[in-house]
Amino acid sequence: MKRLGVVVLLGLLFLVLAIGAGLDSKAADAQGDGTPHFVGKEACADCHQTEYEQHELHGHNYKLNRVVNGQPPEYPYSELAGPPEGYTWDDIAFVIGGYGWKARFIDQEGYIITGDENATTQYNFPIVDDVTGEVILEAGWVPYHAGQEKPYSCGACHTTGFNHDPNTHMYDMPGIIGAWQEEGIQCEECHGPGSMHVDSPIEAEMLVDRSSEACGECHYRGAEGVVEASGGFTKHHEQYEEMLTSPHAALECVTCHNPHQSALYADEELNPNKSLRVQCTSCHFDKKEMPEHMDAGVTCTECHMTPMAASGARVPERFWGDINTHLFQINPDPNAPQFTEDGSATMPYITVQYACQRCHMDMTVEELAETAEGYHEAHGEE
Repeated sequence: MKRLGVVVLLGLLFLVLAIGAGLDSKAADAQGDGTPHFVGKEACADCHQTEYEQHELHGHNYKLNRVVNGQPPEYPYSELAGPPEGYTWDDIAFVIGGYGWKARFIDQEGYIITGDENATTQYNFPIVDDVTGEVILEAGWVPYHAGQEKPYSCGACHTTGFNHDPNTHMYDMPGIIGAWQEEGIQCEECHGPGSMHVDSPIEAEMLVDRSSEACGECHYRGAEGVVEASGGFTKHHEQYEEMLTSPHAALECVTCHNPHQSALYADEELNPNKSLRVQCTSCHFDKKEMPEHMDAGVTCTECHMTPMAASGARVPERFWGDINTHLFQINPDPNAPQFTEDGSATMPYITVQYACQRCHMDMTVEELAETAEGYHEAHGEE
């Protein structure tokens, strides 16, 4: 009996060693030379179907779009008017953007099309009031560095797996600086190359960085703590700097947003809440509801995330851009400046002009300031 026990133990030990060796062999096969490589977003879809389908409706997917056989890119919600005047789709190699805000165009040599000094080569989408449906500004063409030569050097934030080598030129186009693995911001730009994970999903984990710094790799412009501005609007892709100077600096972007979903367009099944994980009242439960605003369909974000940043279209006389701010805090002082004296940076708050007057054009700044002072405490009482 004792001998039988020893045999059983030796057998179990052999089995454990065999399994371990098999796992080590599998891991070694998955690693190859130990360096993971890019496999493309389609490989991710096999296991992560929901996230893949959500991402297909996300603006990240359309940061850079190749024109194939003279056919324009297709977008889930928006549609381009066409290439710039004087060009056909056969002349266009890529469309930069085209999802919701603006579109620029790259020629077959890899240069951004700017035209002569009188040309209008950037297409801006319209500004529409989300509450009323009013068209604040129609879609249209505007100049973009007219008369200048503009190489395309934006791949670091518009593509996946960008190599940062200025001596390389994607598709051998001299106007393109650098090269990449996929157009647009795809799965592996945030999660890292996926070959080892695809071969061995359990043993090789993907990068999951939930920090705001990860988003800040692209959603920033300059120095931390400085929100750059120009022409009476915050510049675009500065959400990271805005968050750092706001009362929400301690939060992570993913606290409020699902990064796989669009914050601009809703989808009934895949994205009914425009990427929002929580409501403002989930944390700000002590703030009273504003019946006069709520009845009109005005939500918290209409005032506290007012569109005072601009990527393409903007209406200075209405204090209205095409991107919502992430500053949140409203300063009710009627004399508070929105920007530094030279207009190059945004102050860490929202003035009543940008928060209120864009809708209440019939009221003076002083009247708005008086109403805004203590607004949540003074209103909504029974």
